[in-house]
Amino acid sequence: MDLSGFFQKLASKRVLTLFTVIFILTIAALPSIQESSSEASRSPDMSFFYTVEELYDIAESYGAEGRNNYIVMRFTFDLVFPLIYGGFLISSLGWLYNTDRLLNWRDRVVLLPFGAVIFDYLENVSTSIVMWFYPARVDFVGFLATVFTPVKWGLLSVAFLVLIPGLVIRIYDKLR
Repeated sequence: MDLSGFFQKLASKRVLTLFTVIFILTIAALPSIQESSSEASRSPDMSFFYTVEELYDIAESYGAEGRNNYIVMRFTFDLVFPLIYGGFLISSLGWLYNTDRLLNWRDRVVLLPFGAVIFDYLENVSTSIVMWFYPARVDFVGFLATVFTPVKWGLLSVAFLVLIPGLVIRIYDKLR
């Protein structure tokens, strides 16, 4: 099965309902998950833009234990959360854009959250490498992190925004 076929299977009402419930529960749990983390108040993956120097400042502010906790969080919770928001967005967009009027857009719009998930993982790996090697500098990897993060946020933002026209058109078609 190709990627498009896989995404079409995620566009069923059952899968959409499942991912919506999981997404809402995860979002509700996020404050306590973040509170239990010993990271400093600023995290590179929660910023839209940062420089390599700011990334190293964050790494320094975490201390050895905080950097270790950051890495553990990236390879536990942050392995699962992108799959949750990606599944929610792919199933939502796939279902909303699965109308005769929007069918030709469906295969394109579901690539937005898929791309966001990929760039989220790339961001996690690159920032974790910086944290792992700190105080040694791996500036190229740090630079990649500063690119991956805004691309992730950009794709994620657009994915959430395109839910709106899909929902409006879906409602309009149902009312007609």
